[in-house]
Amino acid sequence: MGRKAVFLLVAAVVSGTDAGAQIIAPADRTVAGLVRDSISDRPLSGVLLYFDGRPDEYRSGSDGRFRIGNAALHDTVLVVRRVGYVPRRVSVPPSPSAAAVDVGTVFLRPVATELDRIAVEAEEVRLYPHLADFYRRKQQKLPGGTYITREDIQRSGVRRTSEMLQRSPQIQLDCPNQRLGDDACVARNRRARNNPFVNRDPAGADKCEMDVFMDGQRSTQRPDEVPLFWIAGIEMYSGPATTPSVFGNGRCGVIAIWTVGARGG
Repeated sequence: MGRKAVFLLVAAVVSGTDAGAQIIAPADRTVAGLVRDSISDRPLSGVLLYFDGRPDEYRSGSDGRFRIGNAALHDTVLVVRRVGYVPRRVSVPPSPSAAAVDVGTVFLRPVATELDRIAVEAEEVRLYPHLADFYRRKQQKLPGGTYITREDIQRSGVRRTSEMLQRSPQIQLDCPNQRLGDDACVARNRRARNNPFVNRDPAGADKCEMDVFMDGQRSTQRPDEVPLFWIAGIEMYSGPATTPSVFGNGRCGVIAIWTVGARGG
């Protein structure tokens, strides 16, 4: 190749990568912003943020600000959520030349209507697609069914699964030494006293242990063997007359636990 041709090639390469059009590596890109309450205008701390289709999760600081590093060019939808608020899906400009993208102030609106609640549940199903049937049954309000969502658990402040279940009038937790939080706690149906098939101990106590399902499959796990932060939803039914057929016909009722599992894309 002649000297003139080499000069022209080098010039073409340099002109195509000038400072104004420098390509930013995905690992160098950050997305920042601020989250506020749409009613009070106060900054919201501890807001959950994640890019649609990615498992990584982030939180806003005490001042409501967030700064997310390692954002790829295809991370163009940022989901912003907090308990008690309607989720927001924020568009992130896919500029290949910007090392930092500021999405500005994101306002979250407090949940106030049934449509707001449905929007919260729709985002939960988008995140965890295997919860679709759980939320469908919850919306249908099946007779005899009790439903606990991930937001319900977060609001409750409980630390163990047994503490959450104990709040249901359907369930009695039998635990060694009468202490909740033991992995050996057994969930029994409080309303089984008139069930002729219930085994009783010599003292006459009901021994109607409820069937446990994990992510749609029958399980031998006891409630407190499932860490509370794994749980995405719980549904409970008091007997075969009210239990959906997908959970069989357990005579003592069913506790169906849904875990966070794999994130949806």
